[in-house]
Amino acid sequence: MTEPKPTKTNTLNDILTERGASYGSFADNSMVAMELRDTLKSALHANDTRFVREITPAEAVVENACFMIAAKLSRLVTGDTLHRDSWHDIAGYAELVVRFIDERDGKD
Repeated sequence: MTEPKPTKTNTLNDILTERGASYGSFADNSMVAMELRDTLKSALHANDTRFVREITPAEAVVENACFMIAAKLSRLVTGDTLHRDSWHDIAGYAELVVRFIDERDGKD
């Protein structure tokens, strides 16, 4: 007997089940992630007095890396705290910021 061909729905359900086992509830994760993002955004823009401003490349890199790291942290605290891939992702985002700084400063 042949196995049924996987469908998009089955594949998506499998992925969501796997992610849920690793990262916990999406709703719980979302709450933690938003709280972390709000805290980071407040801290990153605490000295902003302008209502409309252009963001610099350095600000974009730092803010995006912080938000991505926050997303990974929220997954860790609501799911499997020893999920190796999340820790690698955090290190990767930090490394991307370091490389940006080195490139900006003309270092190798």
